[in-house]
Amino acid sequence: KLELPFWLASRLHQFDHVTIEMPEMYSDGPRRDMEADAAHMNLRGCCDHYFEIGKEVSVLLNDRDLLKHLKDAFVKRFH
Repeated sequence: KLELPFWLASRLHQFDHVTIEMPEMYSDGPRRDMEADAAHMNLRGCCDHYFEIGKEVSVLLNDRDLLKHLKDAFVKRFH
């Protein structure tokens, strides 16, 4: 297991040189926390660009549930 910058990992993944796993910050536990209280979660501790990176991860891993979760959480935080 190796941690790589997202830009590099996504490019390597496109050519089937690496397999990308779901980052911990988008796993089930943090998703439940976000659903419970999206407006008050400290996302800077996870990632400066939580929603942008999450969208890219969801597309890369073809995870429609993550994309829906991100959309719902964004609306709850900024509505």
